[in-house]
Amino acid sequence: MPLVVGRQATSPYGPTKVVPPVARFWLKPDSASAQQAQTLVALLMRRTGLPDAFLRHKDYTTHADEGIIISFFFLAVVRPDGTVGSVTLQKQTGDEERAYSPESIALLADEGRRAIKTLRFEAAATQDSLTIPLHFRL
Repeated sequence: MPLVVGRQATSPYGPTKVVPPVARFWLKPDSASAQQAQTLVALLMRRTGLPDAFLRHKDYTTHADEGIIISFFFLAVVRPDGTVGSVTLQKQTGDEERAYSPESIALLADEGRRAIKTLRFEAAATQDSLTIPLHFRL
């Protein structure tokens, strides 16, 4: 493809969508809390791009019984302005030692931490802490 001088290159990505702040669902009644918690998990999975990124590169229909589930439990500190302060890995479970190196597992944990740091919650008068589970099926 020839280079056209004076023409601005188009971005391969679409415009950035502004996501509304996530409700502080842990302060609400159980039914509303459960529904908004599911919304949070779906948002996190979209932001990490997982597991869809893996599904695009490998045919898992022939390897369905070999799936490995790795779970991370992160403690996120939600500041009064709704931003996420620190994110620490509390617990990690799964049978990852069967097939994946510690470096690969660390990359998944870093990606989960990065995705959680991008969240924005509703503003409140106090700081909260929230344990967020992320489950990756590889």
